Amino acid sequence: MKAHFAVCAAVASTLFFVHAARADEPGVVVENDHPATTAPTPTRPSDAPPPAYQRTTKGTPGEIDDPDSEDDGPRSRVGFQMAVRTGYSIPMGNAANGVKMSDAFGGQVPVIVDIGGKVHPNIFVGGYLGLGFGGCGDAFQGQSCLSDSLTIGAEIMFSILPHSRFNPWVGYGIGLAASAVAANNQTASLGGVDFGHFMGGLDFRLTRGFGIGPFVDFGVGQYSSVSETANGATVDDSVAGKTIHEWLLLGAKFTIFP
Repeated sequence: MKAHFAVCAAVASTLFFVHAARADEPGVVVENDHPATTAPTPTRPSDAPPPAYQRTTKGTPGEIDDPDSEDDGPRSRVGFQMAVRTGYSIPMGNAANGVKMSDAFGGQVPVIVDIGGKVHPNIFVGGYLGLGFGGCGDAFQGQSCLSDSLTIGAEIMFSILPHSRFNPWVGYGIGLAASAVAANNQTASLGGVDFGHFMGGLDFRLTRGFGIGPFVDFGVGQYSSVSETANGATVDDSVAGKTIHEWLLLGAKFTIFP
């Protein structure tokens, strides 16, 4: 019996040392009777938004959007911006004391170029240059007559939702203006200051590089000088009885880098 226990003890000792030696060998996996437990993988609800790192800027690989942003349009940029505005401009008010704008000028189709830069995604600062053409007013009925206008000045525009696909904006401009009427080989031109262009519109931002949308521009000004040319002679004078006039412009705005 003692011999039997001795043999069993020797066998058990041998198996223990063999098992320990194999556990130290590289590439050898020792099985365990107890299965390993692993932490459950967290799941995300099907209607949950994707992680922030998956929201990349359209057209700009590697640029990360603000995870807290609710905007759905291309990201706005800071830097150079240019726009072309056109539409139909309606004269209002008085050109001079006793002379209505509608007596001298008819409606015009202007082309206005805005050039400047965005110093902030919300703020554009720049200048404008516009040239308009149209017909003459009621005082020139039945005559071959044309009118034109020139505007130049500085402006600032504020974008309300600069990163959204639909971006409402407002703006203000101030500058100089001149309007002229030509009929029967005679020309009369008026010049003065635009106290303010009160603007607003909605840009549909198709991409980061182009946008389009409607706008309105209500300009308030005053003519202070007049120049008349007839039979080759030109007479310059100041406007007697200065009054306030307006131009109401309705149209479309085409923007580069909106």
